[in-house]
Amino acid sequence: MQMAKRGALGGASNEAGANHRAGVAALIAAYGLLGEPVPWLRSDTRPVLLRMEADLHVDDVVVDLSDGTRAFMQAKLTAGSKAFEDTVDQWCRSVTSNECRPGDELLFVVARTTKTFENLADALDVRRSGASLTASAAKHIDQLRQLAAAHGLDELALQRLLDAATIRALDARDNGPDEALGSACLNAAVVPAGHGQAAFRALRAAARAQAEQRTTSDLAVWRSWLTAAQLPLIADAAGTAAARLEALEQAVRRYREEWSQKQDVLPLADLGLGLTSMTVPGMTRGLRATTPGRDAGRDRLADTVRRQGRLFLVGRPGAGKTVASRAIAARWAANDRAPIPVWLGLRDLIPLLPAAGPYRIAARDVVQAAVGDTQPLLNEALLARIEQGHALLVLDALDETLDRRDAVVEAVADLLGRLPETLDVLVTSRHSCLRSATLLQLPVYELQAPWNLHDTLDQLLSVVAEQLGGPARTDEWTTQRRARIAHSRRAEPDLWSVPLLATLVVLLITQQPAHAVPSSRAALLTDVIDSSVRLWEMRRAASASPDTASEVTADVLLDCFDDIARLVAADGSHPLAARPRCGQRPPAATLGQAGRHSGRSGTAHSGALGRHGGRVPLRRATGHPHRPHTPLRRDRRSALGRQKPIGAHDMDERGRRPTPGIRTTCREPVTRGRQRPHRLRLGQWR
Repeated sequence: MQMAKRGALGGASNEAGANHRAGVAALIAAYGLLGEPVPWLRSDTRPVLLRMEADLHVDDVVVDLSDGTRAFMQAKLTAGSKAFEDTVDQWCRSVTSNECRPGDELLFVVARTTKTFENLADALDVRRSGASLTASAAKHIDQLRQLAAAHGLDELALQRLLDAATIRALDARDNGPDEALGSACLNAAVVPAGHGQAAFRALRAAARAQAEQRTTSDLAVWRSWLTAAQLPLIADAAGTAAARLEALEQAVRRYREEWSQKQDVLPLADLGLGLTSMTVPGMTRGLRATTPGRDAGRDRLADTVRRQGRLFLVGRPGAGKTVASRAIAARWAANDRAPIPVWLGLRDLIPLLPAAGPYRIAARDVVQAAVGDTQPLLNEALLARIEQGHALLVLDALDETLDRRDAVVEAVADLLGRLPETLDVLVTSRHSCLRSATLLQLPVYELQAPWNLHDTLDQLLSVVAEQLGGPARTDEWTTQRRARIAHSRRAEPDLWSVPLLATLVVLLITQQPAHAVPSSRAALLTDVIDSSVRLWEMRRAASASPDTASEVTADVLLDCFDDIARLVAADGSHPLAARPRCGQRPPAATLGQAGRHSGRSGTAHSGALGRHGGRVPLRRATGHPHRPHTPLRRDRRSALGRQKPIGAHDMDERGRRPTPGIRTTCREPVTRGRQRPHRLRLGQWR
């Protein structure tokens, strides 16, 4: 036997039988779209993968079936002695090289056959059935045996070849008898009635292109051949494989459309001020993120997420972490080539965790927590993409998991370890969770103030004026408010560096007369807190939605304003008593009482929030002890491993008071995680 040589390379486009081979492949793809077995193959399972001009000994058409077996086909236009001898040679080499394994099938597929080959085909079928061979059938089998033996096959290999060998006559070229069969398979099952022939011809044309490119195809690719031909498809979750796939894709398209409508949207409606959400063109592009310690430049958050793939995004209170995470999800949803986003508030995972460790969670649970269980098709589609690594998992607000933070981190870390590394992940949190999140092994980035914040606030002023109507529509009203905002920005730049606080101040200025707008920092912040807390409590009383749950809202909102106040204090070096971690404080009074008391207390203290005050003595409601505090930005500095002098009232990371005056460094700096190579995902989508 000759030395094994590979199949003909690059011969598909210039052979006379190229259209015949494409027709055979189109028939197989048609049955794959139906999700049914090919009737002229021995396997009773459906085709799942199609290769043409494969780099194998039998190379024209190779089909992988769902039971793990394969069918190797040599497709010839006519059945001649030379063509058959060449095919047998390829069969022999496939058997001796173990490409053809037990259970696989070797086929000689011809468009025009002869009586001799018809008799041989029948003899092979009878032999496999176990029935006794007639003298004529035995003669044909002996001729094939002699032809194969001439290539050096031993008896065992010869039996394997005879078990696998099959001859079929098929003609699926234009107007061929099997073109009508393929068209009937597709008609009213994959495409609407009347489109069957057009669909089959589209499959055949695409199959010929595949042969020229020497690629593989599967159900998703076969479906794409039809959509590329702009053919309508049937969507039916209980229908054929293609119809079910179309139903899944439609669910994903609706999901993407819903999320993409949130792109560059500032959710003003969530503030409860009677305003509608505002579209800010370029808002997502203006979001910035840098590695800790780097000066804020114009490093776009969207570019960082696309390039890095996985990261842990931290930001100070009011920096807009949730808005940023939802903006990233919306931007990804708007691009069909981007990984599909799955956004989830991490506190929604808490009810799914076991009462005691080890803490584990399944990807299915994450999808259900993100989108609910009312759309089973969407859940199935999102789960499939997560398990394939073709998704962006956005996990927001780790800090809001409170005393269950470590359990959530353990469950998420375990889940990410079981999912493909190609799955993109964005986790957001305040700086206080950096140490807890070490187990996630994600590189840390810090959310900076958006570079176009000034333009956004100016647009906000115009939108509010339009929605208020009346005097607010006049140029004089807008000019006066714009002047007040400019004055406040110059006088109190720290207040305006926090996006949430800047937004609330603009809304306060637009809703109060000029003489009622506070002029001092303390009074301005007090009014912002007071109005925001009262509106939040009214929303909580009127709504049972999860985002206003009493056990979370009071602590989180009060914490946010507490930390914002300390962050914008002019002098951050004044030592303050250490504050316990979130979730370990005394029970809170009602949110409205706490907020109003905080404002009154801040105003009453001399220099509170003033340019030289350096402290914000926020209190709980009457009858509750003072809420202890930490030094300005101490959590961030410790978490990032920076050195700082320890004052008499400072505590180390274990809650112990070190000796005053001794400089210490965080001994467990935050891990940078597994830095993934810079990359552009899925065709360098933008």
